[in-house]
Amino acid sequence: NSGNDKISEYAIQSNGSLQPLGTPTIATGAKPLIARTDINGHLYVANEGAAPGTAGTDKSVTSYTIGSNGALTTLSTRNITGALDTLSVIPSPNGNFIYVTDSGSGSAAGQVFAYGLTAGVLSNSPIGSQPPTGLAPFGGMAIDPTGVLLAVDNFADGTVSTYTIGSNGGLTATSTPNVPAGGSTGNTEYIVFYTAASGQ
Repeated sequence: NSGNDKISEYAIQSNGSLQPLGTPTIATGAKPLIARTDINGHLYVANEGAAPGTAGTDKSVTSYTIGSNGALTTLSTRNITGALDTLSVIPSPNGNFIYVTDSGSGSAAGQVFAYGLTAGVLSNSPIGSQPPTGLAPFGGMAIDPTGVLLAVDNFADGTVSTYTIGSNGGLTATSTPNVPAGGSTGNTEYIVFYTAASGQ
């Protein structure tokens, strides 16, 4: 809930309805946006910050453990130093790394931060340098199931940026880093990998 900086917590009932947990909400950083889970029982939330497009200590990622009853426990909040607009996160398939998109100012390229993960906590410093994206990457991030290719959807210029993921989690832009996807009007918002079934 970006309006009050909280996550609402529910249990899914047998009929599919939602029942608030005993502790119905838990705090995030400023203006939480996109959240994702890893394979190790953690949730990560990208906090856009109080003044989008302006650097500050409120650009962050908050991590949580997911308890056996579904309740979240806050682990840490990592400030993303140098980011202007932290919109999205995605952990690697093996749960060892996490990637954070910085949408930037909107009129210039964004960037992607890579961090190591230890028991759900982001490393103190990013891995390597932060490669640029296209204009205004939004929520669309995807990693192929083998964990070697990251794709970022750029909202404002209608492109997809692609990166190879090194063994240490660092990113390298591919030879064709910004592939046209949404046409000249942009407004591309999301991306997924299709994994073909055997024989397809």
